[in-house]
Amino acid sequence: MKDIYKIAGISKQAYHKYQKLKTLQKSEVPNLIKQVGRYRKTHPGCGLAKLYSEIKPTTMGRDRFIYEMQQVGLGVRKKRNRKRTTYAGKLSYPNYIGGLLLWTNNQVWQSDITYYQVGNRYYYIIFIIDVYTKEIQGYGINDHMRAVANLAALNMAIAKTDGELRMLIHHSDRGTQYTSNEYIERLQEIGAIISMCQSPQENAYAERINGTIKNEYLNYWDIHSFKALTKSVKKAVSHYNTQRRHGYLPYSNTPQSFRESLSMIKWEDRHHEVIYSSKNPKTKRPKKNQYHLLPNQPAYPICPIFKDMNN
Repeated sequence: MKDIYKIAGISKQAYHKYQKLKTLQKSEVPNLIKQVGRYRKTHPGCGLAKLYSEIKPTTMGRDRFIYEMQQVGLGVRKKRNRKRTTYAGKLSYPNYIGGLLLWTNNQVWQSDITYYQVGNRYYYIIFIIDVYTKEIQGYGINDHMRAVANLAALNMAIAKTDGELRMLIHHSDRGTQYTSNEYIERLQEIGAIISMCQSPQENAYAERINGTIKNEYLNYWDIHSFKALTKSVKKAVSHYNTQRRHGYLPYSNTPQSFRESLSMIKWEDRHHEVIYSSKNPKTKRPKKNQYHLLPNQPAYPICPIFKDMNN
């Protein structure tokens, strides 16, 4: 065996240490399966990578954890969305958010529509997400694609801010729901700047929420009616906002806890995020000299909006 260890380039101690580790890992697997089961009761579609950060196994790294859980069938599969939900209206607005720097909540909201099938019927779900905090601000559900549910989601989002809106950009696709007179008028009432995408990638944050709520929650629950769907969406949104940790947020915070922490962080010390731009998809975090000041306001990035306002 000494000759074999020498040929393999390892020591006898290292070999036995590795064998001991494998034994410990195998002994931990049953307990990990139970913990995964407990997490999946409230978050049934939670991916294994995210579960690893929640459970924090003591004997194995992330890749080993994912492998062991996949071996016992605990991986998740996502369904593809093949139903069209966007029909472009005649009215259109420029995309004002490409390359925009974010440093606080209620700067940019994105909204999108997805569908959910219950039996032979399709229902339409609208989400409005705060791009900076990743928090779902509002949502609406209906059995048709008119603007009623969109307006309900918007009013829910507005009510949640308690009048804190100062310079909000509302971004969406060019669907008829978002270009309806009622929806545009409501945005104008609160002084929101209207921005619209020209390609799906420019509305990626909202589309990602659609997939998250459906693939990590709704698709795993027993939903047989509109009433059950409404309750399930409410439960999913609550868990997403308050308990689901988000890898893109500092310290993998939940959206709500991240938003609540902002009041204790100075502007210059906050996490900064740059929104995807189709003109420059590899946009990096801007340097401090790319900021400029507006009167009595914190530092703002140079953005097409301000150029238009100044002109």
